[in-house]
Amino acid sequence: RHRPAFWRARFSVDRGTGVAAVSPRTCHGCRDLPPCSMSERKVFGPKSGSGVTNTSGRSVSDNGSSSARSLSSVGEKKPGGGKKPTDGKKDKQRSDIDGTGPKGDIAKAKQAPPPPPNIEGTVYRSLPKLKDTADVEAQQDLFLQKLQQCQTIYDFRAAEQDLAEKEGKRQTLVELVEHLNASKGRYFAKEEHVREILLTVSANIFRTLPKRERTPIDMLDGADEEEPALDPAWPHLELVYELLIRILSSKDIDVAIAQKCIDKRFMRRVMDLFDSDDPRERELLKGALNRVYAKISSLRSFIRREIQSFCLRSIVEGEVQNGIAEMLEVLLRVISGFSTPLKSENREMFHRLLIPLHKVDWVCMY
Repeated sequence: RHRPAFWRARFSVDRGTGVAAVSPRTCHGCRDLPPCSMSERKVFGPKSGSGVTNTSGRSVSDNGSSSARSLSSVGEKKPGGGKKPTDGKKDKQRSDIDGTGPKGDIAKAKQAPPPPPNIEGTVYRSLPKLKDTADVEAQQDLFLQKLQQCQTIYDFRAAEQDLAEKEGKRQTLVELVEHLNASKGRYFAKEEHVREILLTVSANIFRTLPKRERTPIDMLDGADEEEPALDPAWPHLELVYELLIRILSSKDIDVAIAQKCIDKRFMRRVMDLFDSDDPRERELLKGALNRVYAKISSLRSFIRREIQSFCLRSIVEGEVQNGIAEMLEVLLRVISGFSTPLKSENREMFHRLLIPLHKVDWVCMY
């Protein structure tokens, strides 16, 4: 157990034979214990070339004793013994982890997105590109035709169905958004163009929302850990919402045209979408609602009442609803514009809506 350097011994020399005998004693670390297993009586030969046998019957070589060999072998490694060389294995494992080995190549191949499907032969290739059409009138007619093409709805729950058509519609929507940005408000001067854009928006976003069955306890337990349910049709929905926001944020659109095309029925259906499970959609809806409230003054009182109805549904009926937090953010901007003294309508909103919202079980959600 102990290093040879700690050993203490007494030497006695036989005068007749000239042999030195070693009487071992305990080491410094265990003076009160019995001698260690290494404390055997060892005999050293006095001259080189004379082999001597110790008391245990083991032969001692000319150049040293068996004790010296045993002690010197403590710090030596046996050939082929000790720790097995594993550098090659470690390097292989390391290369698999950091992606430089064969397993890493396989993992990268699995994670790489598949190439987009070929849309040649689909209906979206039947029309030329907008940028390739030089005539302004022909370009506007082509813009309307592409909008009508994008009113076709595809089922994204069937992931392997109509892949080419889905990709063709996505590329067409990207083309429409880019062309609308570059047109400098040219399409917002005519009611026909604005109405056709809103028809395309309505055909895509107004749908039956998938609803997960959740109790208030489930939502409170998993409010921070639960993964949001993302809509599989988001590649199309995001671009369609972009078309809507371009209309609402444009300074070139006539307010009279906006009031004709964006009516109460349209806004009621928009606000029902706040119950969507997808937080990305709720965020875009919040931006759209803020722009409508700022641009179309005739809808402001209607929007305030709809916000109250949406939130009261959760209070009175006990429904767990998404979108209350986003609605309250819109309401926060609305309240910041109230003049003092407050009107009776605004005071009633505080008593009927804001105070009861503090009493529901899932108040931590908003």
